Amino acid sequence: LGRNCMAVSSGNDSFLRALRLEKWLERAENFLSPYLEKKVVVVGLVGKDSLNRAKGEDLNDLLRMDVFPRWTDPEDTMSIQAFYCLDSNAIYLVLNGYNDFAHLRQLFASNHDKSFFERIAESEELEIRLLHYLCILSHLIIFVESSTRFDISLSDTLSTVNKIRKNVRESVSEKLEETSNEAAEWIREGRIALPRILFAFQRNIIRNELGFVKKREICDKLEHNLESQIYSVLKCYRLVEQSSGDSLGYVPENDAFVNVMQPVLVNVNPLADILQIALGKDLVEDGDDKSEKTPSFTRFLRTHIDSLRASKSKIYEIPKLELWVKYAQALVDLIKPDSEMLTRKLLNQYINRQLQFTRMLNAKHVKEAIARYTGASSGFAKGKAITDRARNQVVAMAIAYLDAVLVGNRDDAVAQIRAACDNLWQGGMRGCEQISMTGNRCQLKVHPAVGDASVDPSAWEMHSNDITYLSTCSCGRRQA
Repeated sequence: LGRNCMAVSSGNDSFLRALRLEKWLERAENFLSPYLEKKVVVVGLVGKDSLNRAKGEDLNDLLRMDVFPRWTDPEDTMSIQAFYCLDSNAIYLVLNGYNDFAHLRQLFASNHDKSFFERIAESEELEIRLLHYLCILSHLIIFVESSTRFDISLSDTLSTVNKIRKNVRESVSEKLEETSNEAAEWIREGRIALPRILFAFQRNIIRNELGFVKKREICDKLEHNLESQIYSVLKCYRLVEQSSGDSLGYVPENDAFVNVMQPVLVNVNPLADILQIALGKDLVEDGDDKSEKTPSFTRFLRTHIDSLRASKSKIYEIPKLELWVKYAQALVDLIKPDSEMLTRKLLNQYINRQLQFTRMLNAKHVKEAIARYTGASSGFAKGKAITDRARNQVVAMAIAYLDAVLVGNRDDAVAQIRAACDNLWQGGMRGCEQISMTGNRCQLKVHPAVGDASVDPSAWEMHSNDITYLSTCSCGRRQA
């Protein structure tokens, strides 16, 4: 494998390592030109880095090279890294940033002017874009969990991805047809295959002091139970067992689709292996030791890749490398925030529910605060004119209400209230405040008075200070 990967990268050492998808697609046709006619299987991996192990290390074990970084670089969060391996004729795509700690830390370290929900919404949008891209361009997708339990929120996310996939399916098909009409079934379905869905768990709850046979027995039962649970959840979310056009993917009927990772059980001498490769010798392993020296995840994934090639079940196209690169370049617009095929307006129909709810709630609170200013809210005098001196007090009362209930950005909401209240005051709620002969101010709203030549005399209105004088004698019998 090492020699084959070296051959792939003879033109450029950077191809010995996984590259960001956009950069990899730009260089692939030049640096992989000898292999463009080879048919490839595309494997996608989605997971989180744990405290002890990065998700890319599991693929490194399979490839026997440090292809993917051991820890996600902050600059590569929310991206897809790609690598082509000649030995297996497979393209490996690893999605970085999906609920990764590195991504969340970067997300909250920046964008200080945005609220919590706005930052989460921005992250969710990128996640959905990348997952959608991975789902329509992969034959096999494996989800790696850093914990011991299945994260049910993943099913909700995949359900959203599936709805979006069906919504933009025609646009994707049109884009593929414009690019090339070599793969008719791929174009018709809008994706390369109905992807096989697998799950792997980096940790388990099996006691270390148990023997190998007992561990293997418990592990088999654990995998079987996890399969039953996960299948039920996926079916409940209508991600599998639907018509081929409606399902996001499928789980294999005859092969296990859950792997609880087990460590290598015997010591491996990497220096001896490297020396044998350098001398041009094939690695020789005893039949009994071979399975023990190979991590369980490597055996698991290799089995599924071989099974996929053999059965070709639910696969619309096993394309040549050149065609896959061409179609992947055509669809890379899907992962961009300003995508014309997958617009932000379309995404907001399915995601950012928390942000949309808080914005709706804030709009309601702002409306209620303005109603308190105008007197339209219950318990307040309606339609009463507001004097210049009282205006600030009424605005302060509206803002005080807002402070008690607001969950969003206060500065924006206060600015909205001040602007709305000022417009209302200037537009008809301003008090006349004309001083009468008794020294009291008119309590009406601004109005045309007697003698105002700018309006018709029928619109004239007398001033009223809303004060009634009552005069009586000391005994109370007479009233003036």
